[in-house]
Amino acid sequence: MSGQRGTGLPGTALVSTALVVTGVGVCLPWTDRAADAAAEPAPGALDGWFDPKVRLGRRGYKYLPPACQYLLAAGRAALADAAGPGDAEAGGVLASVDPSARGVAVGTNCAASRLHAEMNRTIIEADADEISPALAPFFSINLFGSRLGAEHACQAFNLTLTSPRLAGFDAFALGARAVRLGRAEVLLVGVTEDAVAPGEGGMAGAEVGAVVLVCEPESRARARGAAPRGRVVTRTRAAAGPTAGWPEVGWPAPDSGGPPAWVTRVPPGSGALAPMRHLAAALTGTVPVLVTAAGPGALGAALVTPSPGTAAPGTVTGGIAAERGEALAGGTR
Repeated sequence: MSGQRGTGLPGTALVSTALVVTGVGVCLPWTDRAADAAAEPAPGALDGWFDPKVRLGRRGYKYLPPACQYLLAAGRAALADAAGPGDAEAGGVLASVDPSARGVAVGTNCAASRLHAEMNRTIIEADADEISPALAPFFSINLFGSRLGAEHACQAFNLTLTSPRLAGFDAFALGARAVRLGRAEVLLVGVTEDAVAPGEGGMAGAEVGAVVLVCEPESRARARGAAPRGRVVTRTRAAAGPTAGWPEVGWPAPDSGGPPAWVTRVPPGSGALAPMRHLAAALTGTVPVLVTAAGPGALGAALVTPSPGTAAPGTVTGGIAAERGEALAGGTR
């Protein structure tokens, strides 16, 4: 597992080399299954879909912001998915990892949008003293990821990325770099979003929910008997173009003799969740998938290579329908 800043490409680039992903957790209005994460929500799917008492417990979670609740639920699901034989008896996936070797990297754009709007309204209409003491600390966007780290005693580092629409890919790259530098042994990478505040301009396509991945060295996963779900390589770079594909992100297309890959171009939304939803779905598939997305002044891509034999039943391309991608057997397109 390693990560590095890219060199030799125009603009600033963040690159992560392949990570072994052993657990995938999703918390979305329409599904808790990673294989279905690339689907789009049906009308009304956002109404009353999450009950923190059921998903998290009756004590300590009720007054957390929704995006924080989604992130914690996805984190629990990812760690459960990463479990190997004997992990439950040993106290969980992280039991054998010292807290000082557990890292967290979380991306978000709109986790606090409605919360900040409500705080502003309270201050304008009443007084800052009227802001809930339970919610006041979440004025800092870092608190969302920090709460995930506190939940699982992750003390190595806790990173929060807010790159427009590409925060998840950047979280993956920077988290991987930290692991390469020896700052952690196990990495939780996630994205969480909540609906934007009413009237907030420039936002389209509400994104609600969270995705969390458990990443670790393959040697550690094999030692505890866990089967990796696959490998992920992310790349983001500064660019002025509106689209992202193999050539646009400076990535060679697969060799003509290599396996074909599906390309899915994620349309712009209000946050950084959609690209990570597609990434999570691709890890349940059977063929490599290149997930591409664009943010203001930046392009990003994640090459997802599922491990053989880990596909969800009935899944062909990680939940990404063939008509939404392009088969690349070689060359660039």
